[in-house]
Amino acid sequence: TEPLATLLFLHGNQGDLMDTFTAVNGWQNHMPVNAFVISYRGFGFSNGSPSMHGIRMDSQAALNYILTRSE
Repeated sequence: TEPLATLLFLHGNQGDLMDTFTAVNGWQNHMPVNAFVISYRGFGFSNGSPSMHGIRMDSQAALNYILTRSE
């Protein structure tokens, strides 16, 4: 079988990781995808302080990780 696409989900600036589970579960019921959800530094239980620079770094690191996966 062909591997599933991976959806990188980046929550908004007023949300956190826990806020995304209902939405992601709903999408997965309609689209056969893997979901990769991250919490930016300074949000939820993540360490650090939120900033645009940090969000960009965290998002790029997540995308880089997904792109290294072969399955």
